[in-house]
Amino acid sequence: MEASFSAREVFVDGDFTPFVPSLGLELFINQVSRIKAKAARSFRLPTFNDLYWVSGTDNGNPDLKAEDGLNLELGSHRFSDDWSFTGRLNYTFTRATNEKVNGTLQANEEGKELIYVPGHQGSASATVNWRNAFLLLNQTYTGQQFTTSDNNSRWALEAFSLLDIAIGYSTSVRNHTVSISLRINNVLDQEYEVRSAYPMPGINYNLNLNYTFN
Repeated sequence: MEASFSAREVFVDGDFTPFVPSLGLELFINQVSRIKAKAARSFRLPTFNDLYWVSGTDNGNPDLKAEDGLNLELGSHRFSDDWSFTGRLNYTFTRATNEKVNGTLQANEEGKELIYVPGHQGSASATVNWRNAFLLLNQTYTGQQFTTSDNNSRWALEAFSLLDIAIGYSTSVRNHTVSISLRINNVLDQEYEVRSAYPMPGINYNLNLNYTFN
């Protein structure tokens, strides 16, 4: 078994950002099979627009704090020199609210969730590799999103779940590599919106061909 640990602390504008540790473990089952696990804290500093943007409907907040998160990863089960499997799970819970009534905010907006910020998001993916070929399944979930500051459920965007599938192959000859892949997005042809009144595409396809040489 191998273990790794790292930590990061950043000093920005006279203040320390959140302490960010990371711990990784790798367990060797045999010469080719292994299991990897990783846990890490993450954060995101507010952007300039998050702090100071002003428009007809949106205003920045100079008192915003850095966003905190926890990332968990499990995967990389290799069965043999030819076969390998990787599975990943991810879940994010977000609660971002208006905690003070000021400016153009109304009393019924205080404590309500920010618009277009889903409280629950998650994904699960599985990749099977055989020699130079791979098959990927990816499922994502996005929870309900409010579109009005008073969180009126009548105008909220419904939760949606999307399934994508990809298959690909690559081959190398000397310093030349050719790879081709086909990705089918929204396989189940779900109807959904990420912005009110802007429907997203149903089932759609991406075909990629890459040639690399050194």
